[in-house]
Amino acid sequence: MEEKKTGRSCDTMLMERVFAMDDYQTAAPRLIVRLLSACRTNVPGQGYRRIGDIAMVLYLILDECEGHLVSMRVSARQFRKWNRQEEDLFQTAMNNTILRDPPRLYRLETLLSGENQEGQAFMDKADPFCLSSGVCGDCLTTERKLNGAVAAFYPGVAARLSEIMGSDFFLAFTSMHEVMLHPLESASPEVLKEILEETIHEATGAEDFLSYGIFRYFREDDTIRQVL
Repeated sequence: MEEKKTGRSCDTMLMERVFAMDDYQTAAPRLIVRLLSACRTNVPGQGYRRIGDIAMVLYLILDECEGHLVSMRVSARQFRKWNRQEEDLFQTAMNNTILRDPPRLYRLETLLSGENQEGQAFMDKADPFCLSSGVCGDCLTTERKLNGAVAAFYPGVAARLSEIMGSDFFLAFTSMHEVMLHPLESASPEVLKEILEETIHEATGAEDFLSYGIFRYFREDDTIRQVL
């Protein structure tokens, strides 16, 4: 209604919001972390971390309505205006992202069939989830499934999954929206890479591509690293 009264266009309102983000107190609740392909995207000089060929990038939410998200990378101007430590910004953004989009597990067969659209909570020990042992693996994403692959890097998520599996595990990012989890003994990285490449070619749009790499969670030092 306000747009009709003032005659302001959506573009004008978005630009106003962009400049409003120069104020850190306004911007802080809108900071999130998104994953991008570091090989296919020019990641900014600030506000990103790289894990193999995946970049974790700081973004700001400008608008959100009915499942549609309008966001932008944090700009160099905003970094200068905020004058905050990058570590603090990432901590704030990650906390916001976790609260907005809790992690969820899906069995591949139920995901493909359209069943159990809410997914399964698993972080609490009161929420047990028996993971698959086959090469098909299980799907990790978020409640909304939008940019859900970031859930793999939520603090404590990989460690909890490893606890459920009882071992290290492989991760194959079929898109920026989800990641497939494979127990260490289920298949070799080479086999998983072949399956991943075929899946991406057949089912992943170019705008959703994240990585052809195979990653592994290492329990010994609680890290995710690209292994192939």
